Amino acid sequence: MLDALKSQTPVFWINPYLKENPVKTHLYSSLSLEQVHMAKALMSRFEPLLATLFPELADKPSITSSLTTIETFQSSLITFVGGRIPGTWAIKNDHELPISGSVKARGGMYALLKYAEELAVKEGLVNPDQSYRQFASAPFLKLFSQHSLMVSSTGNLGLSIGIIGKRLGFNVIVHMSQDAKSWKVEKLKDLGVEVIQHKGTYSDAVAIGREMASKTAHCYFIDDENSQDLFMGYSIAGLELKEQLEAQDIIIDARHPLFIYLPCGVGGAPSGIAYTLKTCFGKYVHIFFAEPTAAPCMLLGLLTEEKEQVSIAKLGLTGKTIADGLAVGTPSALASDILAQTASGGYTVSDSIMQRLQYLLFASENITLEPSALVGFAGPYKLFYTKEGFEYLKSHNLLQHAESITHISWATGGSMVPHSVMHKDLEKGRCSDINTFD
Repeated sequence: MLDALKSQTPVFWINPYLKENPVKTHLYSSLSLEQVHMAKALMSRFEPLLATLFPELADKPSITSSLTTIETFQSSLITFVGGRIPGTWAIKNDHELPISGSVKARGGMYALLKYAEELAVKEGLVNPDQSYRQFASAPFLKLFSQHSLMVSSTGNLGLSIGIIGKRLGFNVIVHMSQDAKSWKVEKLKDLGVEVIQHKGTYSDAVAIGREMASKTAHCYFIDDENSQDLFMGYSIAGLELKEQLEAQDIIIDARHPLFIYLPCGVGGAPSGIAYTLKTCFGKYVHIFFAEPTAAPCMLLGLLTEEKEQVSIAKLGLTGKTIADGLAVGTPSALASDILAQTASGGYTVSDSIMQRLQYLLFASENITLEPSALVGFAGPYKLFYTKEGFEYLKSHNLLQHAESITHISWATGGSMVPHSVMHKDLEKGRCSDINTFD
């Protein structure tokens, strides 16, 4: 497996450390489903404020996305994989999330809003008899203008923090690695965010940002590698999906298993989502994280059991990939600790396959996603058409229930991509000569 990762050969890995019991982690002593519900309640308190700050949220201020089936795309893959993919395939449309259009929206907003609430309560500004629209008033804006938010990002988390942070009046500094897309850098600068670009890796940008924040007065560093607040924000998405499955009368049990495919960079978002879903559905949900062949940091960390102590540099990999949001060399300590217990496995996807899938999804469903989101769309065919995937189904007695599987690919990033950039990406996928998938 290590040789395959080193040569960037796509793999499908089954996790031998998977737990059926509730997750235990020494890195987050208070972790519980109750904490996730508390995080959701905080987001609900801020809905009136979000509706005030963002006109597009006036009718629906919640940060939620839809769950829709993709039957046409599912059928279109038959030619490429050599057979049909059993079950029902749906997409969790986080690329359509309001304000920042990616899975990072919930985590970034929760961490930021929780901090804003703590500051305001400490200063005695919060009136419990008023809605949280009060946070848009002059006293709050004056308070927040005296504080800075700092974050390191390859793009989408920075956008989430930058957009809402500036609206609330915070000074926002985003450290970005060399992998960040130029349009994301320019978008942040247009918002008045200070962007500091680094020539090194994403991990270098995090380390520099963390150190700079520690030396800056009244500065809160939102740590993508170790933030419990980010994790709780991401975890809310699991509750949202559970409610949507119930609303659509989708049964999840031994005869109706749920398979989730999550794009994974440093691991914050997939670990938060995985924790909630595993706590809610137990052994009936099967979670797979997905990474680029050029940056398989989570798979390497779990495979070697070294977690955040190992980097893809050990394999001679640079992490250079079109999937900028996943261009990470070292996984999060908290995320790897949780995914080691909740993920059924992980797999890798090449850049060329991502681009081909990007075009096929657009051609069949008229859905436009960033390349990094497409790693989650390789899972179902890998499950049925790789030896390791088939053995997993067989060993868990799931082959007899294949037609009753609900597959959900988690989309992230796409709605904010400039038209010219998206057009070029889709054209590359359209002109691809790939006619079969590995």
